[in-house]
Amino acid sequence: MRTPCNWARGLWEALPKGLSLEGEEWARRHRGIVWFLWAHAVGVPLLGFAVGRYVFLGLIGGVVLLGLAVLATNQGLPHRVRAAVATVGLISASTLLVHLSGGFIEAHFHFFVMIVVIVLYQDWIPFVLALMAVVVDHGVIGTVAPTMVYNHPAAQHHPWNWALIHGGFILAESAALLIYWRMNETVQGELSREKERAEAASRTKSQFLANMSHEIRTPMNGVLGMAELLLLTNLTDKQRRQVEQIRGSGTQLLHVINDILDFSKIEAGKIVLEHRPFDLASVMTETVTFFEESVRAKGLTLSCTLEQDLHTNVVGDAHRLRQVLNNLIGNAIKFTASGTVSITVRSVTGVVSGFEIAVEDTGIGISDETQAVLFKEFSQADSSTTRKYGGTGLGLAICKRLVEMMQGAIGVEGRCGGGSRFWFTVRFTEQVGVGSTVSKMARHEEQEAA
Repeated sequence: MRTPCNWARGLWEALPKGLSLEGEEWARRHRGIVWFLWAHAVGVPLLGFAVGRYVFLGLIGGVVLLGLAVLATNQGLPHRVRAAVATVGLISASTLLVHLSGGFIEAHFHFFVMIVVIVLYQDWIPFVLALMAVVVDHGVIGTVAPTMVYNHPAAQHHPWNWALIHGGFILAESAALLIYWRMNETVQGELSREKERAEAASRTKSQFLANMSHEIRTPMNGVLGMAELLLLTNLTDKQRRQVEQIRGSGTQLLHVINDILDFSKIEAGKIVLEHRPFDLASVMTETVTFFEESVRAKGLTLSCTLEQDLHTNVVGDAHRLRQVLNNLIGNAIKFTASGTVSITVRSVTGVVSGFEIAVEDTGIGISDETQAVLFKEFSQADSSTTRKYGGTGLGLAICKRLVEMMQGAIGVEGRCGGGSRFWFTVRFTEQVGVGSTVSKMARHEEQEAA
């Protein structure tokens, strides 16, 4: 048997809890409500002039609403205080509109609208403040000065009766809004829990990929090591070709594993950039030298140009920079059948130790439609690219994440059949007391006729 205490407890539990909005969502709603308040700060004085009654009151009210709007935008105040200030402003606007209209009955509907707006905060303090303001306006002021609240004789002779009628409407609206508020909180709670579960699943997936990549990479290194040892022994030509095929396939698989491992680490937030001094010019030279053999085998021209008077002694993560360079230069060589691959390095104007590095080729190019998706996970220009050239579609996504970690950006320019130009910017810390610069245009070029 349910006792009155049980009914009261059930009712209390059914009420909204309040403070269910997150910071970003609260700020978005608060901005809209404050803009609404700004509009009333202008509209109230205009209504006073339009009706020609209590013009001075309209002007004073407009100034007060303006001050409350300014106060509600003060970032230094707590959220609940700013919400309370905005609530006082909106309810004051309703009160002023009713009084300036001489108690015109349609003006009372403004209270209903304002209470709906205030409930958007999903906070009990603004909601209770709004209800208290209605009680003061219709109960207290309506009794003391009924002509300012009600514009018909019956209400002026019996103001408490009309106050109770208006109060009944307000209570009915409040009950409906409380139901909406509670349902909204329930949905938001479920969405929050689903988000947490999805994030937990994503972390589990990333951890699984990282663990599996480690477990696969260890034996794969063993396979590659044994293949290298086999190539040092006396083999027939057929055996040597077979072992070289094993080594090449294993190397490709190791690249795929490394991409998956790096991507999973990035997603899990486990990659931390190093901060060590290095020479950018030396890194560029070493990277270009690494590709000389593959460039020579395809009969391409590879060049690297550094801007004159470029300060190259910096502090940062040279390893991750090489990783981005290796990916972009490797792609340029892979997708270029003939012609050139050129790398340029220049400083970013107005950014200390900021660099823009571009890799340009004369390869197959890329259409405008597919450029936007290139830096997304598991994306390539089209499915035939994967079949013909291989790859996981993770390389450029990893480059984008690494470049952003180095306070930079990455992009691409090009067209189908007309080559492409990949560029990225990075920002390092300048080495203190080291002033090494590139005194003249540095150029490295390796060319062999096809």
